[in-house]
Amino acid sequence: MILRTEDFGQRRPVLVDVWYPASPAATELPYNYGLGHGHVAVSADAADSVWPVIVLSHGAFGAARNYSWIAEHLARHGYLVGGVSHYGESYLYGPETVAPASVLHPGLRPQDCSFVQQ
Repeated sequence: MILRTEDFGQRRPVLVDVWYPASPAATELPYNYGLGHGHVAVSADAADSVWPVIVLSHGAFGAARNYSWIAEHLARHGYLVGGVSHYGESYLYGPETVAPASVLHPGLRPQDCSFVQQ
């Protein structure tokens, strides 16, 4: 599932992919992330439990979906994973938003991650 919200304090959108432990009855199917493939139970009921949360931040000019292989693994082992795609670096916002100078502002990444944890 992907959520799009805006951090009004920073005035920038924040895209978040969410992976969560599915109920034991859920069936995983092949899934195309665009730059890779995985196996997920799309829109499955969540497993009954309380899960620790992991916030995932991608590498330069990537997207959280590039790390689906580890997010899926973590979700299968009882973690809720929120993968943040950073504005200015991620192609998910559109090619016109990608700005090479954005990597010179690494302080925005923790702000995005903190926003997601709220």
